[in-house]
Amino acid sequence: MKSLYKLRKLILYSGIGICFLNSMPAYACSCSPGPKINLYETIIRDKSNNRDPAFGTLTILTGEILKYNKHINEEYPNSMDVKVESIIEGRLSEKIIQISGDNGMLCRPSVTQFPIGKKYIFALYNSNNLDKTPSTKNYYISLCGTYSQELTQP
Repeated sequence: MKSLYKLRKLILYSGIGICFLNSMPAYACSCSPGPKINLYETIIRDKSNNRDPAFGTLTILTGEILKYNKHINEEYPNSMDVKVESIIEGRLSEKIIQISGDNGMLCRPSVTQFPIGKKYIFALYNSNNLDKTPSTKNYYISLCGTYSQELTQP
């Protein structure tokens, strides 16, 4: 009889706990829902904070979106090729770089939000510091701030 009482109590408390957890918002990214700041403020923030060295340093450039790329067995594009037009800050010798986007599990924007043929200013981190990939031209954009801005003609 005592074990039946304990079982009922356990079920009741478990139900209350599940209801409590379901009422709280869940965010995949640790920075969400961060304050909405512009590209300039994001760059200043990232440079002034003592960010984890694994992120590397920002490379700031302008470029044109050339095409989207899909990895094997991927349904949606998860990277894009960008033609580098000018380097504002950082070192970069490649004329075309690859920018990785979200695959559903990363805190990155989807590459499809950047239309092919459009030009942007990007503040990028090198993916090699995170992925340990051999390419030196693979970069990513974080969702923890504004790391891109479309360039428009006046």
